[in-house]
Amino acid sequence: INSEYKFITTDTIEDKPEVYKESWNAVRRSFSGRQCLAYWRYPLFSKRGEKNKEPDITIIDKDLGVIVLEVINISLDELINAQLERWDFKDGSSEEVIYSVEDNLYELKGLYQGNRNLRKIKESSAVILPAINKKQWLEHNFDDKKIIFKDQLTPKRFLNRIEEVDTLAGNERLSSEAWKDI
Repeated sequence: INSEYKFITTDTIEDKPEVYKESWNAVRRSFSGRQCLAYWRYPLFSKRGEKNKEPDITIIDKDLGVIVLEVINISLDELINAQLERWDFKDGSSEEVIYSVEDNLYELKGLYQGNRNLRKIKESSAVILPAINKKQWLEHNFDDKKIIFKDQLTPKRFLNRIEEVDTLAGNERLSSEAWKDI
């Protein structure tokens, strides 16, 4: 892994299940040699008194923009339904998984949105499901928007998938000026 660009771990990953380490390593391999910064557990502190959030993975890439990723360690056996709006679990609970990751991106965006150089940059969020292949997921008729699957954790597939994920607002790469500002 080319460490000319930074991969920063702000919280321990060693005590996490192996799928978290595999996901972080996939990010490091995929973004190695690119002009980027990537963080494991980047802390976001709200000015509004809310509790702080720590997205699992935050990436700032000159070409791909700002990317927020959450690693979700689940199996297909735990889910009844998974659509963009809500995932329903067999234990009777439900979560807005995709929206929760997007909320983290909005929280991060709040730190730089006042800078004009950064208003039109690419911003995206997604969930990594390191224990589930895309084919298995689609066989259940689950929504695959904003999801990176186990079989997409190789460098080329990972970067391709990031490019496919819908962006939040802007669609511009970071200019040299924006890169300095961020």
